Amino acid sequence: SSTPEAQSIRWSAVNSPTNLVADVTGNGGELSAPTSDFMQSSEFLRDQLIVFFSNSTWTFRFTGSDFAPFRWDKINNTKSTNAPYGTIDYDERVTAIGSKGFIACDGVNVQRYDNPVIDQFLNINQNRFFQCYGLRFDTLNQSWMLYPDAETNSSLSSNIVVYNLIENTWSVYALPLSCLGLYLVTSDKKWSSFGPA
Repeated sequence: SSTPEAQSIRWSAVNSPTNLVADVTGNGGELSAPTSDFMQSSEFLRDQLIVFFSNSTWTFRFTGSDFAPFRWDKINNTKSTNAPYGTIDYDERVTAIGSKGFIACDGVNVQRYDNPVIDQFLNINQNRFFQCYGLRFDTLNQSWMLYPDAETNSSLSSNIVVYNLIENTWSVYALPLSCLGLYLVTSDKKWSSFGPA
């Protein structure tokens, strides 16, 4: 097809992850979002999935019905994101970044939460939100958002804005990173690893 398909979420049957049959009750299913916007990112907030689209924010939630087990509900049509890796989940909200600023969704409302440092948003390259990458660090009580700098017009993330969850404070660091996350170093045994017999 020359036109993209509708934005949809698909699910499998209970206890059968390969059963994606969508046209028979009790099996898997599919539900298209009632919008022409494109999905950008999503995160779970308690028992619902918050989905940020290119021009709106929606929630995808369980209904308990066998015939229509899930439904879409629009939360906001002005706050959105265009940073697919810039979404961070918390216990009481999901945050994202995009052309409308640093936004937070509590499942009912979507608001900017960067008002104390609203000018900092202008330091982010507005054409490269797809380079922004966010992650929460519970041990530090912080969330980090990597971003490309607007002044240098770099194509790489060169700075980090750090939000302290407990103190509601902000910091900025010049540190070139491309992504955040956990990793595991693996290695195979070598003949030299074994001692003499």
